[in-house]
Amino acid sequence: MSVGDRRGQARERHPQGDFQMSRIAIDGAFSLLLFAGSIYLWFAADDFQKFARYAGIDSDFWPKILLAVVAVIALVQLLQQFFTYLATREVRNVRTDDGEASVVNWRKLGGAAVLILGYFVGLQTIGFILATVIFLLLATRLIGYGNWRIALIYPFVFTGLVTLVFVKVLSMPLPRGAGIFETFSRLIY
Repeated sequence: MSVGDRRGQARERHPQGDFQMSRIAIDGAFSLLLFAGSIYLWFAADDFQKFARYAGIDSDFWPKILLAVVAVIALVQLLQQFFTYLATREVRNVRTDDGEASVVNWRKLGGAAVLILGYFVGLQTIGFILATVIFLLLATRLIGYGNWRIALIYPFVFTGLVTLVFVKVLSMPLPRGAGIFETFSRLIY
């Protein structure tokens, strides 16, 4: 029996082995890309315009904090994928609703892309408060969060806290929207 025949038999015995390894590779590559992008954007934030009003906390402070958090999370995710790769010997059978193995849930990925684009448009048209609440409500629905009470309360609490921190504590403006939505935002902050 040749080496090629043995490899073919191994694939027949473990049809999901290649799928699991490709999934680990894709997740690892994404984490690495996210980590590298965070580092790049950290240095790009140094070029942000400086304002005398915000001497202690300038315009690059919050983006750098967020980028540092993203970089740490991406690095942890990358390490998890590496250790998963090392530990993977047996592969679970992963199937989609139609019974075929899939690396990506295209419906959720497309929904997330549309949701993010809608959020950016919504920030300019309906303002931060409404856009964020709607975005978080739909995002928790999209990912299938199980506890509906928390999924319903979380968007309002999170949006309120972020608005409080940025508007009241840091005196930084948030997008107010246009027309009647701007008037609504001005009633709140």
